[in-house]
Amino acid sequence: MSRWPTKKLQHTAYSTSFYGNGFIAMLVVEVSFRLQGHGTALIRHFEEMNATPKLFTSTNRSNIPMQNLLAKLGFSPSGIIENLDEDDDELVYFKWLRADSR
Repeated sequence: MSRWPTKKLQHTAYSTSFYGNGFIAMLVVEVSFRLQGHGTALIRHFEEMNATPKLFTSTNRSNIPMQNLLAKLGFSPSGIIENLDEDDDELVYFKWLRADSR
């Protein structure tokens, strides 16, 4: 991936309001740009800019591609939130970014 295309290929949202930790609230990559490293690059960007020792995100139980991406990038399951989407639990993930903070 040498350069970002000019077409809008993603939508992201990030904050540090998740119990004082970084949280990727939204990460969407346009279907025609998936499996090209864009999701990985976006998450790596958030890891680099995050000022807290932990980074959290979540995805629906039905979103297997995102679960696989998070596992590949070293995120660990952290919990489940029920009743947000009917019959599709929200899976919470986290990643330690700085070993000295454990």
